[in-house]
Amino acid sequence: TGKIPASLCIIVLDGLCEAEQHRPDCGDTLASFIAKHLNQFPSWLKIVCTVRSSMLDISRLMPFHNICLDNTGADERLIKDLSDYIASCMKANPKIFSKIHNRNKMKKSLTTKLTSFLVSRANGSFLYVKLVLDFIERGSLVIKSGSFKV
Repeated sequence: TGKIPASLCIIVLDGLCEAEQHRPDCGDTLASFIAKHLNQFPSWLKIVCTVRSSMLDISRLMPFHNICLDNTGADERLIKDLSDYIASCMKANPKIFSKIHNRNKMKKSLTTKLTSFLVSRANGSFLYVKLVLDFIERGSLVIKSGSFKV
């Protein structure tokens, strides 16, 4: 029929701040267009936007609920999510676990220290954690001591 069913639809705009770098010479930016016309959107249409923390001014135009995904100091759930992700990766991939504990005798303590280290360095970035764990798994990054100096 060519029509979108009026149940629940979600439009995801990832990197709304990226669109600001390509501003038109005249007219609305993507963010200002959404802000201007949001009240005309049907109630079954939901908008999810991502914006870098450094460019939050873009999202202030819109009456959206904000969730910060990169400020672990503001939301303890981020630390728990990252810690749970690291634990599940180590459990699902014994290679990572064995590479970390291959040279070290204090296995439990080292896993806890590595988790804390990664969470603090990641600043909420799951991609960072994934890449570091992938490097450890492949042997591109070798853990030599509990201080995690490269």
